[in-house]
Amino acid sequence: TKLFRRNSFYAGGEGHLYAFHHGGRWEPQINVGFFAAPQWGRAAIRAGIGFNLTRSGADRDADAGQERIAAYYEQFQQHVAGEWKQLLTDWMSAHAGFLQYADRQPATDVMPADAVEWLVHNRNAVEQGWVFVGAWLFADRPGDAEIMEDPARLLDWMEETFTDLLPLWTSLYRESNR
Repeated sequence: TKLFRRNSFYAGGEGHLYAFHHGGRWEPQINVGFFAAPQWGRAAIRAGIGFNLTRSGADRDADAGQERIAAYYEQFQQHVAGEWKQLLTDWMSAHAGFLQYADRQPATDVMPADAVEWLVHNRNAVEQGWVFVGAWLFADRPGDAEIMEDPARLLDWMEETFTDLLPLWTSLYRESNR
């Protein structure tokens, strides 16, 4: 997809590779992540919207950056609480959408409506450091494994996910640039 530039993949720890769009460290991220089994006992791929609220890295403006991404996250919460609430809930139901935060595995035991409520009411995002909502594929699910093993189908899955979530992601930028 054209959202990602060359050399945009990073190691996120043992068994974890991720890429985010070229927008920037302190902005909402169109994110894709690949996880090997050691993480949670199952291999997975995620695609969706992520917020990296940590202060890590060598950025001289880490305080201002963290404030900026926290403001974006609050905007996201307002959007999800309003016009996007039912749309995101329905999308998560139809596309194996799950919430992930901190260094935890995806919350596959949380129903989409409850996950959206959690997103709206979460007041600990900075302490958690990472909040993500998006679609997931798991290698231990036969239908998902077929998609993961077929590069063309995997690309289609990612592009569909990003196409579906891009309006929510771009609405954050439209509002912040007013």
